[in-house]
Amino acid sequence: MQAIFTQAIGLVLAENQRVLQTITYPAVEQVVQKITDVERIFVIGEGRSRLAIRMAAMRLMHLGCQVYVVGETTTP
Repeated sequence: MQAIFTQAIGLVLAENQRVLQTITYPAVEQVVQKITDVERIFVIGEGRSRLAIRMAAMRLMHLGCQVYVVGETTTP
C-alpha cells in the first residue's frame, strides 16, 4: 500500500512540475495586470472545476478584489 501511495504522490508532483515549467513570467504579469485593471471579476465553473474556481475566487477576495461566482445567490 505504501508503494502505491508513494507512486501516486510522485505522479502528482511530476505533473505539477511539468505544468509549472510551462508558465512564463510575462504570462503571470499579464494575468496580474488584467486582474488589477478591472473593477469586478466574475468566475464560472461546474462540478469539480466549480469548487476550484470558488477557492480561487476566495483568494482573490482576500487580496481585496470584488469577485463573484456566477450562479451564487450573491452574484449581481
